[in-house]
Amino acid sequence: MPSARDIYLTTEDDYEIRGTFYEPESPDNKGVVFFHMLRKERSVWGNMGNKLAKRGFASVSVDLRGHGESDGSWQGFSEDDFRNMIYDAQAAKGFLRDVYSGIKVSYVGASIGANLAVLDSCKNGDVDACVLLSPGLDFHGLKVEDVAEDFSVPFFMIASENDYYSWSSCQKLDKCFCTPKDKREFMRLEEAGHGTNIFEADPNIQEEIIKWLEENI
Repeated sequence: MPSARDIYLTTEDDYEIRGTFYEPESPDNKGVVFFHMLRKERSVWGNMGNKLAKRGFASVSVDLRGHGESDGSWQGFSEDDFRNMIYDAQAAKGFLRDVYSGIKVSYVGASIGANLAVLDSCKNGDVDACVLLSPGLDFHGLKVEDVAEDFSVPFFMIASENDYYSWSSCQKLDKCFCTPKDKREFMRLEEAGHGTNIFEADPNIQEEIIKWLEENI
C-alpha cells in the first residue's frame, strides 16, 4: 500500500522545511511537488498526494518557509524573503531526485505557490510540467509577469471568474506563456473561488488534475 511520512529538509540558505512524502507502492518514475497558498500549509494536498501515490506518483508537499512547521513567520517577511521560497522548491525537488534517480518532476501550486512553480521552472529549466491554480501576476514579489515569456513547460492553469485578480492575471499569462498550444490547458471556472478552495467548490477538479498529469508527464 502507498504510505505517507513526514520529512525534514534543509534549504540552500539554511531554512528547515517540514514536508510530507507520499510514497507509492509501485513507483512509475513520476513525481510531484505541491506548494500551498499563503496562510495555508502542506496538509491541504493530503488527499491528492494519497490519490497520486495509488497511481504510481511519488510526491512531496512542503510547508513553505514561514508556514506550518517550517522555519520563520510569513507575517514578518519582506519581498526578498518570499522570493527565497524558491530554495524550498529546490529542496523538495532535490529530495525526490535523491530517492528516485531519473524521476520526472512536476509542480502543483496554488496562488503564491503557483507563482513559485513558474519562477523555479524558468530559473532551473528542469521541471517537466506545472499545474497552476489561481496564479497572479505578482504575489508578494513573486512576479510571474517578469518571466512569462521564458515559461515554456506543459501547464494546466485553473482560475475562477469570481476571483478577479487571478482571473485577469491568467487571461494575460495565457497569452504570454510560450508553451506550445498542444501542451497547455486553461480551465475557466465561474464561482469556484481562489486556489485550493476550488476543491471545495468542485471536488472533481482533483481528478481532472491527476488525469492531466498522467497524460503530460
